[in-house]
Amino acid sequence: MPTDEGRAAARAELTAATVGAGAVAAAATGGAFVAFGARAGDPLLHVNALAGILLDSRVSFVTGPHAVVTSVGALLLVALTFLWAALFVGAALTLGLRRGAGLLLASCTAAVLAFCVDALVLPRLAGESTLAALSLPRLALVHLLLAGAFPIGMRLALSGRYSTSDDALGAPRVYRSGDDG
Repeated sequence: MPTDEGRAAARAELTAATVGAGAVAAAATGGAFVAFGARAGDPLLHVNALAGILLDSRVSFVTGPHAVVTSVGALLLVALTFLWAALFVGAALTLGLRRGAGLLLASCTAAVLAFCVDALVLPRLAGESTLAALSLPRLALVHLLLAGAFPIGMRLALSGRYSTSDDALGAPRVYRSGDDG
């Protein structure tokens, strides 16, 4: 039977891994959205289009930064990414996966589920024209980034627990004369 300390440690590990995976995945997918939009002439095109889930067709004519639309789109991007990260981390830690092929399989499974939801469910919630800005191949690329970012973020967040190095990436520290640290 797990103790209160054991449960608290497990919750702390789950939280740290989710924040790490979600932050890296949000940065990767947000960067892809901005890059795709910049290529189309409006860097915030896809972030603003994502806001169409909540704001409906009101975002169709918004170009460039808009206080409400861009904020809602960015918050949705981060919230949805963290939701999928929580699903991935919960599955990975429950199955005891911390590295290797199993972790990659869990990540790819979460990304495929996210792709199915984003390709099939979200267009029904938002107007077809709103999310049509992101084509299926670009959406697939975004989810490939998601699949790669989840385990990277999780490992970075948990690396202090499993590494003997004082560096998050496990690189050996190079000490120079006069260096106190």
